[in-house]
Amino acid sequence: YPDTNAKITLDAQSTDNANTDALEKYIDMKADVTINNLTLKKDGKIHPICLPFSVSTSDDTPLKGAVIYRLSGAKMKDHEFAFTFKQVNEVTPGIPCFYRFTETGTDVQNPVFKDVVIEEYYGLVAEKEYDASTWSADDEALELWGTFDSESIDEVNRELYFLMDGDGISLKPATLNAFGSYFYIASPTDEEGSSTVRSVSL
Repeated sequence: YPDTNAKITLDAQSTDNANTDALEKYIDMKADVTINNLTLKKDGKIHPICLPFSVSTSDDTPLKGAVIYRLSGAKMKDHEFAFTFKQVNEVTPGIPCFYRFTETGTDVQNPVFKDVVIEEYYGLVAEKEYDASTWSADDEALELWGTFDSESIDEVNRELYFLMDGDGISLKPATLNAFGSYFYIASPTDEEGSSTVRSVSL
């Protein structure tokens, strides 16, 4: 690696491919990456995250002291989607997951991740770790996705998105910020085309 790290600035509110364009210039290079408009919250709650590089939670990084939860399985039984997670020690490039700091404190705004390597496969979607003996076609109806671009939500589709927080569910978000993760759940219908009510458990 060069003696001086590349300096990369990304933006969690970018609405185009600027983040991806910035990353592609530094594949397999060590870099210091600043993510503007991203806040790592130390409020004791679970928050989504998806990064284009590895970050350990035990080193001197903005995620030091956090517990990382990675999706380990997803099943649909009757009318309930069930997601299960396992604790891991680092964020893996391109793998959507969740974090929670073990101690509350001051939030980290515009975090700077030093000495990280931009991996060539940062944009790949994580392979699901299903048990082949119990997998069914219905499992394709639920996914956990990550994104490196913020996504504006137009009026036509806004009713299809839900935001969950400690106070319940908020409808009609205007934007999903980049470097986060979200659940995709296919629209459930019966044989006659009528919608089916389903629940989700984590």
